[in-house]
Amino acid sequence: LSTADNMEYPVVFKPASGSWGRMISLLENENIAETVFSMNDMVNENSYYLQKYVNRPPRDVRAIVVGDNISATIYRYSGEGWKTNLALGGKVEKAVLPESQLDMLIKVAHLFDPGIIGIDAMETDEGLIVHEINSRVEFKGASKVYGNKIINDIVQYLKTLD
Repeated sequence: LSTADNMEYPVVFKPASGSWGRMISLLENENIAETVFSMNDMVNENSYYLQKYVNRPPRDVRAIVVGDNISATIYRYSGEGWKTNLALGGKVEKAVLPESQLDMLIKVAHLFDPGIIGIDAMETDEGLIVHEINSRVEFKGASKVYGNKIINDIVQYLKTLD
């Protein structure tokens, strides 16, 4: 609780593992933080992290990185509420990003072992801020706008691994 207080509210509470926006909560004040922490303890989900809430458009960017290349970039729009997640009623569209942002996303990908990852980032006045790396990225939504491109890129990448 002291960490959340030190970060200044609002703060985003995220389980260390999971998907589809489950258990992610916006902690707007200390009372909400206490409630969420207590609920988390009751379900024995002790691994979580806190992020400073970022004022952003009602969307985020997901980049699907295959090997050393970005296979797809999409905008994920919020459904109802503030979470940008398709499982929660959001929508997707192709994101055409400037070269500088694509370069930054590739640099982030290079911090990890090569493979297939998702990088989620938020748009701010200062540029993109990465808020999540997905080692088991889902790309069903991205496939709606990219068709078979992502799976074809994955197949080609796997062929290089011998």
